[in-house]
Amino acid sequence: MDPASQRVAEKLAARLLPGIEPTSTWEGFGLGLVCDGCDRPVLPSERQRELMLPDGRTLRFHAPCADTWRRLKGVLPLLRR
Repeated sequence: MDPASQRVAEKLAARLLPGIEPTSTWEGFGLGLVCDGCDRPVLPSERQRELMLPDGRTLRFHAPCADTWRRLKGVLPLLRR
């Protein structure tokens, strides 16, 4: 697992990232804001995804970090049983 994916997995396991479905998603190029997954800035040359959560929070990810989050958020709760 690459370091960014590992960081996303760690945050999900520690419940620092939620495991809920977003209500909406936006994708575009980064603005230099920090990725909620890997903690690195999403550069203007990189794809960024913003996910609106039901509670009103917005998560910002590099596109690959968002893919990792979506894949792992359903699996990690099963591993904690």
